[in-house]
Amino acid sequence: MGYLNNYDVKEIIFENNLQRITRCMNNENETEFYNNIIMAPRIIELIDSNLLVEQMETILASTKNEDRAYIATSILDSIPLEDYIIQTDLTMSDQLNLTERLLDTFLKLEEYPDLIQESMIQKDNILVADGEIVLRNLLKFSQAYDISESVLVKEVGKFAKLLNLHQPMRLSLSQTTLFNLKANSM
Repeated sequence: MGYLNNYDVKEIIFENNLQRITRCMNNENETEFYNNIIMAPRIIELIDSNLLVEQMETILASTKNEDRAYIATSILDSIPLEDYIIQTDLTMSDQLNLTERLLDTFLKLEEYPDLIQESMIQKDNILVADGEIVLRNLLKFSQAYDISESVLVKEVGKFAKLLNLHQPMRLSLSQTTLFNLKANSM
């Protein structure tokens, strides 16, 4: 489909001197999507358009040239993970399953450069749809993009802490072992 060729811009939703994100209408099938136009040479170098499209369900199309990268992303109507944790009465089993899915999702991101990982795991990019973790992949980059190597580990820790604060759990020995095995596989 012509996500990056045949569309109308409805509004600009985010803009800085690194990028512009617009809400667009595809003229072929009349679906809305986000078009992320990245103009920063350092970020363009880091983007693997093929990998993004192959691995991320929410990325509809991606291409780049020497001065621009374009990423077309689905518009999702799902709840952010943090809101889901706070608003949902999760059982201990639900908490463990959600933690495991979060870890599995973050493990998939290890193939990406740190800057891309950091953008993918921003709070508003991690959603829950039908009990599953979904990445929105609406990549936003800030002016100060000096990312530490352990950004994924820090974010997993933040969400695990949030789960424990809002949904206290008591783990059996086998559940503790499962959690430790998952954490050590990172």
